[in-house]
Amino acid sequence: MNEIIDERAAWVSRRAFLDQDVYEQEQQRVFRRCWLFLGHESQLLKPRDFFTTYMGEESVIVNRDRHGQLRAFLNTCRHRGMRVCRADRGNTAAFTCPYHAWTYDSTGALTGVPKFEEAYYGDLNKADWGLHPVAQVDTYKGLIFGTFDPEAESLTEYLGDMAWYLDTILDRRAGGTELVCGVHKWIMKANWKVAADNNSGDWYHVYSAHGSIPKIIPLPPDMPPIFHDDEHRVQIAPHPGHAMVGLLADTPEDAVRGSMQSIRDYYISTLPEAI
Repeated sequence: MNEIIDERAAWVSRRAFLDQDVYEQEQQRVFRRCWLFLGHESQLLKPRDFFTTYMGEESVIVNRDRHGQLRAFLNTCRHRGMRVCRADRGNTAAFTCPYHAWTYDSTGALTGVPKFEEAYYGDLNKADWGLHPVAQVDTYKGLIFGTFDPEAESLTEYLGDMAWYLDTILDRRAGGTELVCGVHKWIMKANWKVAADNNSGDWYHVYSAHGSIPKIIPLPPDMPPIFHDDEHRVQIAPHPGHAMVGLLADTPEDAVRGSMQSIRDYYISTLPEAI
């Protein structure tokens, strides 16, 4: 890694974004160890509700079992590795592999094996062949996270000081937050670090990459400036290693200045309820 990032972190080699060995190490050291965001509890309102997403390269099923307990499993059949769920979301009592029809219930347990007596002579212990569960699943005020590491620190420890910043959004009003119904997905042909860097501290790209916005949409003259250097723009690094950028507003009204009128009206009208 010393050949890729200098000791002062002043430069990063392009190998960090292209080298296959670096990518594979990231899968092991980052995506197999960290707590990863999976979705929101409002996507799973009823028992047996589910949606599919990814943890690194691994497809996972996130669901509520028949008892309402939140669970997550690798989306792969224990028999030949076929994906057992092809849908983005839904409600089902069971997941059936399309290859040999092994069937798993909402708790991940193997419940159906075609030709059980003929093919396995009744000697297959189904209890040993359920879907692989994600090692730990936890929530923070509606947000669902999972980690493959059974010995990972707790979610609250992992979030650390970042939880305070999440609270400014998740705890604005009694009742918390709710995701607009559906599954939203984007595919971007780029290394994952490009998106992370872009959203965690790169104000520099705003001038060019987003320079068309003020040309297309007239911005209010009293809108806090975001397209040039300004004391309102901040980069934040909450302990123990998270990052984010933000715009400081002098008043609550300034926080939504320049947004769509409907958003401004909603924000201002609910402001008295904010905690």
